[in-house]
Amino acid sequence: PVLELYSSHGFVVAFPYIESPSGDTRPLTLNTNGEYILRALDYASAAASNASSPLHGRVDMGSVVLAGHSMGGTCAVMAGVRVPAAHEVGVRLVVTQHPGICGPLGPPPWPSTWEGTIAEEASGHPPCLCSQRFGF
Repeated sequence: PVLELYSSHGFVVAFPYIESPSGDTRPLTLNTNGEYILRALDYASAAASNASSPLHGRVDMGSVVLAGHSMGGTCAVMAGVRVPAAHEVGVRLVVTQHPGICGPLGPPPWPSTWEGTIAEEASGHPPCLCSQRFGF
């Protein structure tokens, strides 16, 4: 529903499948490094430059927002940290909705969501809007 809401306002939404459209009903991944969001970004970039794609001419790669919820929120932050080195696109904002307290080996001690070095690195990249839930 959130993706439909965004697209109803004219945004092009690229959702990164982990397994496949039918296999992602309950995907299991411990990946929180932003890899899947970067794959979606690659897809959108390729589609924007492909004249036979329905997205050709409809995607502004100079004005990109990376977003995610829960574990995807953590991935959005990590993709925001990694994207300047990996892509020639204009990431204008990173939006995290209740970023998950998780990592490749499990959650860090509460209330830390990411290691301090990641937070410092993320602060030097596109602005980050973070909505966080409290009361775990």
